[in-house]
Amino acid sequence: MYVLEGEAKEGGTSPHAHNMSKMFGKMRMYVGQEDGFVHKIEVYAKDGETLAMVQEFTNLAFNIDLPDEKFVFTPPEGVQVMDMTEMMKQMHRSGGPGKLPEGHPPIGQKPPAPPAN
Repeated sequence: MYVLEGEAKEGGTSPHAHNMSKMFGKMRMYVGQEDGFVHKIEVYAKDGETLAMVQEFTNLAFNIDLPDEKFVFTPPEGVQVMDMTEMMKQMHRSGGPGKLPEGHPPIGQKPPAPPAN
């Protein structure tokens, strides 16, 4: 596995990179030497030590035939479905999310426990 590690520079090369540098410290990517694909991504909080997010890709299979039915989304009963298409388009046009939503804890910190009823 190749391991790539880096940090977004403040000011960055794009608005998205600039916004990411305000929220996160470093990112580490694990790339397969044989297949060249990303197998794991680790994103760290500004302190560079607190793991904020991990994405791991396992059981990778390439160029296999999959029926169209595999790509039909059927949400469980009672789940609220939100179409975020317009929000994502706006984020793309503006270069990124900008800032965390009001009341969101800093990246790497757990949100406070909800009040007991």
